[in-house]
Amino acid sequence: MNRPGKEALDALLERRGQVLGAMAQALWDLWPNGRGLVDALRSAQQQLLAAAQAVRARPTRAAAAASLATAEGALNATVARVLNQIESDAALHANDAVATQMLALFEFGPQLIERRLRFNQACRAYNDAIAQFPTSLLAPVFRFETAGSL
Repeated sequence: MNRPGKEALDALLERRGQVLGAMAQALWDLWPNGRGLVDALRSAQQQLLAAAQAVRARPTRAAAAASLATAEGALNATVARVLNQIESDAALHANDAVATQMLALFEFGPQLIERRLRFNQACRAYNDAIAQFPTSLLAPVFRFETAGSL
């Protein structure tokens, strides 16, 4: 599979994880009543990292890609809950540290869409390549698997 597609997405997930970690730390200190939600955010991020590690190890495994997509969905839902709480709390919303992390987080949306598209294009190219003759004859021998998309 095309390594740049996977590596570009992987690097972006890593950077977003750093922003989420900084946001979680800022919220932990500022929002004692919201620590359960901050813990949920950290847990969802850890699940995403574990799923990303599985894709890193075997980028052509469809199950690993599906797991990453599921973890991404769970993280996005948790982030949305956190952001809704921040929006409804004037003190949190006005805090510079939280606002800085929110702005950084919003910048990842378009980049993630573009990187996910590149990853999926690399998966399609790989799948097309292993379906072509003579690779299709060798695919079972070398255990080439159909790659899953995100």
